[in-house]
Amino acid sequence: EKVGQLLQQVKEKMDEVKKLEATQPSAIWINDLDIINTSLNEIDKKIKAMAEEELELIAENKKRNKKKTPKKRKQRAPARKKEGTTKAPVAKKEVSNSED
Repeated sequence: EKVGQLLQQVKEKMDEVKKLEATQPSAIWINDLDIINTSLNEIDKKIKAMAEEELELIAENKKRNKKKTPKKRKQRAPARKKEGTTKAPVAKKEVSNSED
């Protein structure tokens, strides 16, 4: 079985070699460049799609994280002292430790 598969692969490769030998080098270059160009276009599309998705996520996060600024509260005037209700200073009592 494997011998048959290997002989088939050899035949396919020989056909490819004959085909390549029959084509001109410039045609091979053009074919290769077309393949590269197609691959690059696919990659560019993927990158563009990823960038658009990222921008959408950023916009969603900005909306979600946007917070309202709290209103500034008016500052209250300091409390007024009532006249006539001031406390008299309390005198400290001296404690003597002497023995009388």
